[in-house]
Amino acid sequence: MKLAYNKIRKYLAFGAFAAIMATATDVSAQRSVKAELDSNVIEIASQARLTITASTKPGSKVSQPDFKNNQIVPTLEVVSTPKPDTIVGMNQEITYKFHYLITSFEDSAYTIPRIAVVINGDSVFTEPLNITFTLLQGIDSTFTSSIDTTRIIKIFDIKDVKDAPWTFAEFWARFGNIILILLLVALVASAATYVIIRRRRNKPIIPFSKPKEPAEKVAIRRLNQLKDKRLCESGKVKEYYTDLTEIIKTYISDRFGYSVMESTSAETLVALKGFVGGDAPAFKDLKSIFDVADFVKFAKMQPLPDENDRCMRLAYDIVETTMPQQAAEDENAANESAQQIKN
Repeated sequence: MKLAYNKIRKYLAFGAFAAIMATATDVSAQRSVKAELDSNVIEIASQARLTITASTKPGSKVSQPDFKNNQIVPTLEVVSTPKPDTIVGMNQEITYKFHYLITSFEDSAYTIPRIAVVINGDSVFTEPLNITFTLLQGIDSTFTSSIDTTRIIKIFDIKDVKDAPWTFAEFWARFGNIILILLLVALVASAATYVIIRRRRNKPIIPFSKPKEPAEKVAIRRLNQLKDKRLCESGKVKEYYTDLTEIIKTYISDRFGYSVMESTSAETLVALKGFVGGDAPAFKDLKSIFDVADFVKFAKMQPLPDENDRCMRLAYDIVETTMPQQAAEDENAANESAQQIKN
């Protein structure tokens, strides 16, 4: 009886083990992952494609592997993670392909460890992979260990950084704003200085040039002022004739555009003769004035009061007979109006 009981226990145990193995085999058949590299030996800084494939039954939840700090192992970096591909097989099996671009900047051989893919909460691992980053392009990994790289690769000292000449665009991009600000500050400072100086001198900030007063008006006004001074009555006869001849010379210079201010009496007469002629009344009047003035200034003659008044009238006549025709007509009209008002 005891022997039969032991045989039954063995059969039950074997059946349970067979059922577990069958279930495990079925699950394993429904879930599989693998990792592949498009190249095992590549140049430093080049990119290799790592593809992780996960196959499972429909309805399964698959989580994409994630790498901490975008590094599979130290110095082996994940550059980008393109969108995964999903493929439905003939037997409704679904395959997920996760693509990663990886690179390294060190001449080294790496072992990519097992990578976990979570399927329905369970972790399924890939097999480890080997990849080598090297300075030698096209050398298979089976030969890299036997090559003496010191005889192939020449290593040079690091050269000093050389300064490249600046272009105008680079210079303006860096200092253009500063230059514009400095110019603006200088412009404002100059304008402020100009305004302060003009105000201190009691001058307008924006000077306006007045039209030049006609020579005949200036001369007549100055003759009037000289007459009102009554210099001859005060005994200042020489000063009187000096001012009178200076007024006439200034008028001739401004009227005819030829300066006689530094000319002698004879030179001034020659100049006026060239403009009005030797028979003109103005020429004869000026000669009479200069004759008296030269006697006063050089011979210290004391003319009679009537002679002084006559020279003043001759000066007025010179201005009136040589002024432009339009100015003479305006002057006559003004005199007639004044005479009518006086009467």
